[in-house]
Amino acid sequence: MMCQGSYGHPHLCARPCVHVSKHGGCAAGHTCEFCHLPHTEAACKPDKQQRLMLSRMTDQERLATFLPHIRKKAVEIGFQERAVHLIHLLEAQLLDGSVRPSWVGRKFEKVLRRMTFGQLVSTSMYDLPEQVRRAVAQLRLQLPPPQIIAQAEGPSVFL
Repeated sequence: MMCQGSYGHPHLCARPCVHVSKHGGCAAGHTCEFCHLPHTEAACKPDKQQRLMLSRMTDQERLATFLPHIRKKAVEIGFQERAVHLIHLLEAQLLDGSVRPSWVGRKFEKVLRRMTFGQLVSTSMYDLPEQVRRAVAQLRLQLPPPQIIAQAEGPSVFL
């Protein structure tokens, strides 16, 4: 069932709904703010040491570190044109052009590569400005809804 949280699946959707995954259904239905569509990979998130490293970064360092990965992911998933406005808004948040990306190490680079576009954007700053949150919401709504096709081995999602 397509619900509010499923828009932008799999790159910008919300976290998977636990009710759908554990109980096979969700009482909130189409108003649920979590994704009801199947996720093939577990959410990729930083480990405790990496979260500590992120917490020690300033917002500017964090954004400078994440922006190259956001740009690369946008190209990788075919969002480069759709996400131009969002990326420009994020770039505008870099107040000082002299801030360079922080060195995060190979292990965290791997985590960044595995994160979804939405995870990268939402983690790029401690508190995303309202105009960035609106741009993310608009981008989610611009994406075509995934089509669920019933097959003998179970439903498949086609984007």
